[in-house]
Order: sequence, then structure tokens, then C-alpha cells
Amino acid sequence: MALSKIEKPAAYLSFLRENKGEQDALYNDMLISVTNFFRDTQSFDVLCNILLPKLISNRTINEPLRIWVAGCASGEEAYSMAICLQEQLGDKAAAMKIQIFATDISETAINKARTGISRFKHPWLNAS
Repeated sequence: MALSKIEKPAAYLSFLRENKGEQDALYNDMLISVTNFFRDTQSFDVLCNILLPKLISNRTINEPLRIWVAGCASGEEAYSMAICLQEQLGDKAAAMKIQIFATDISETAINKARTGISRFKHPWLNAS
């Protein structure tokens, strides 16, 4: 409302109903695109070191492994999941069918995730 210089909520609602650009701006302002590689360290430790080994040990090589990352923002969590799987499976990763589905309500975030380019720096990104 302040950016549009509108003081009354009813007036802003009228403006919002008539202005697609304002609707889009408000929608994007309401989204929280919090993401980072291995963002919640404790959760990823449990996931990578306890849960994934159990999931993998109970599968045959022909049985696909499907993982869904909801609210993936620009994709760092989904890529973190892929990294954990690669570390757990090692050479077996190429032989196993793995599907990681990453979704987000923001089409802008999904398009960014599809590029595979992160704005974050992580030590392994700079490895030679």
C-alpha cells in the first residue's frame, strides 16, 4: 500500500482488483524464497546419513527411487538431495533410476532452478 501511496485498505483492494501488475507484485512479495545448499544442516545430516542409506538398502537396482522436494525455491535443496544420493550410491548411482521432483508455487523460482545456476557459494562448487 505504501509503495502505491494508498492509505486505506478498501482503496488498495479496489486498486488491486483492477491492476494485474500490482497483483503480480503483491504475489511475489508474499512468497518466501528461502533456500541454500544443505540449508538445514541437522536435517540433511539425518537425511543423508540415516534415512537415505535405509531407503537405498531396501531397493533393488531396478526399482526406481523417487524423491519430491516441495517448495524448492531456486533449487538448492533439490540439488543438495542429488549430491547426498551421489555420495551414498557412489558408482551405483549411474545404474539406478533416480527421479528427484522439485516443485514451487513460484514459476520464477522454478525457472531459476531449471538453469542449475546458484547464487550461493559452497566449497564444493569451487573444487578443481
